[in-house]
Amino acid sequence: MNKIVPAERLVPAAVAAAASIAAHGPLAVRAARGALRRAEELPLSAALEYERQQLLAMLATEDHVEGIDALLEKRSPRFAGR
Repeated sequence: MNKIVPAERLVPAAVAAAASIAAHGPLAVRAARGALRRAEELPLSAALEYERQQLLAMLATEDHVEGIDALLEKRSPRFAGR
């Protein structure tokens, strides 16, 4: 998320961005952070392969099922980190 804010609103904007990220499943956030780190270190093809592997791993988690169930039931997800 990119956003330009005045200096006096920087901390509240950063806290809001962090809260938005924290509302997502912890496994998915961890995988995304890892993929971003790898993207800086690896050639594009290797970084994309790493991202694909992480996506496949996330599809096998209980949190993935919870996210889909919550969407279908129109409620907020309750991620367990599994």
